[in-house]
Amino acid sequence: MQAYHNGERVYGYGGKGQPYAPPPQYYQQYPGYGYAQTGGAPIAAPFPMYPGGIQPSPAPGRPRPLDREPSRSSTPGHARPGMKPLKSALKRTRTPDHGGPVGEAPPLVRGRTPDNVSIQRQRTRSGSRMRANSSPRWESDHLIVSLRSTNELQVEGINDAEIANELSEDILSIWPHGVNQHGYRRGKWKVQFAGSPWSSVGLDAILAGKMLIRLSVCLARVGYSYSSTINVGSPWSSPQLVYHATPPDEEAFAFAMMISKSGGRLTFLDGPPDLTTALGTALREFFPRKVTTDRATEDGLHIFEIKRGTTGVLVERNTLTTFVLTWLNRAGFRLCGSIPLGSRSLFSLGQRRELWLFRIKRTRSKDPNRRPSSRQSRQSRGEYDA
Repeated sequence: MQAYHNGERVYGYGGKGQPYAPPPQYYQQYPGYGYAQTGGAPIAAPFPMYPGGIQPSPAPGRPRPLDREPSRSSTPGHARPGMKPLKSALKRTRTPDHGGPVGEAPPLVRGRTPDNVSIQRQRTRSGSRMRANSSPRWESDHLIVSLRSTNELQVEGINDAEIANELSEDILSIWPHGVNQHGYRRGKWKVQFAGSPWSSVGLDAILAGKMLIRLSVCLARVGYSYSSTINVGSPWSSPQLVYHATPPDEEAFAFAMMISKSGGRLTFLDGPPDLTTALGTALREFFPRKVTTDRATEDGLHIFEIKRGTTGVLVERNTLTTFVLTWLNRAGFRLCGSIPLGSRSLFSLGQRRELWLFRIKRTRSKDPNRRPSSRQSRQSRGEYDA
């Protein structure tokens, strides 16, 4: 049974006007409860008394009493989350346990040399120290040259920024249309030319070839020679040229040659005039009445054309190629690279034109009393084949 008392009336389950009487088993079960006997007037149930100073837990639904506002303490650990500690609490007292000995710091000793030069400790840059988790640096002895799209040139693996500066000075001035952007960062030198030099025709194609010749010469002077062309299997990716470290060649010289798909046209770019003239004489001697064109232009080109018949060119392409390579090799020039250029077909999926580079073969004076040695032993002594 429950009773609700509002200070004026008593509502119970008994009859009207009858006082409320709790059941006897209620206060017998909980001896802490006691009810005063009055003259029959209804009274409210008193608060229970708990022995031993045990306080009851708050009833469900009853609001918890608010904590007393704590005073602002000087200890940061006693501060409330929303309050900032005092500045005095942030200061740490210098004691033998915290901050070393108490007292004046030892005086700073400075000296000078007999030449009246101040002795000071050199500061170390924090950036020069190797981090614990950083990987060790290494220097590459190979370069990778890429001709991307129709107007980009990249050289990766550069160890010295001075090499990138020399490439910029020697190559960028050749292209008359200028560049959109170029720069050197983290071993990569990248240039984006204005226009499309790798798929151009006419005078622009000649200037693009001159840039690639100058690139090969510049790399040879700083100590890199052509090794191989890789990544040529996919039409969606650009072929890459690999250069390896060699002794610098301050007197490096190079020229280029292009041969048409059918093999009926040979074009030399920046070849020595006496060399190309002698080659024309050799072609007419070994292929009589089959050379129809032998002329030089003011742009540095020398063009040879082979006579065509009803079935095509009268001299097969591979036959003409082997003859020219053999003749140039005996003249002191060797093939030192093949650079695939951009295609002029739709989506650049057609056959790429190739630019063949030739350099002078360096000959060394041989000692007649010296026995022949293998290539491995020559490289161990620091000698490289030209």
